[in-house]
Amino acid sequence: MSKKYGLPKAVFGFSLPTRKGRLGRIVNLFYSRVVDMAYYGSVGGGFETAQAIILGHVLAYEIGHVLLGPGSHSESGIMSFPWGRKQLLDGSRRRLRFTEAEAATLRKRLRAGLEP
Repeated sequence: MSKKYGLPKAVFGFSLPTRKGRLGRIVNLFYSRVVDMAYYGSVGGGFETAQAIILGHVLAYEIGHVLLGPGSHSESGIMSFPWGRKQLLDGSRRRLRFTEAEAATLRKRLRAGLEP
């Protein structure tokens, strides 16, 4: 699927909006890219642990797009793009998180029933 859409290797998935101006509802993850990053990236803890760490963070990242809406990349934290060695290391050390502002928005939207 990633080849079908011609997405760069730094893209691990994407979320699709239901209609213009609304939050996304469909999340696609490219597991083969998670495996590649677990194999080639130095996360520590072994290959299976690296896969779990990366998959969990990629899923959180894409759910972040669903709940935060379009244009939700940030300069730091889990919503930064593209991911590289720093994000892998932060994830393996349990330091790859949503920013305080992102977390506040997530809580607000969840309480409001996911409406933007």
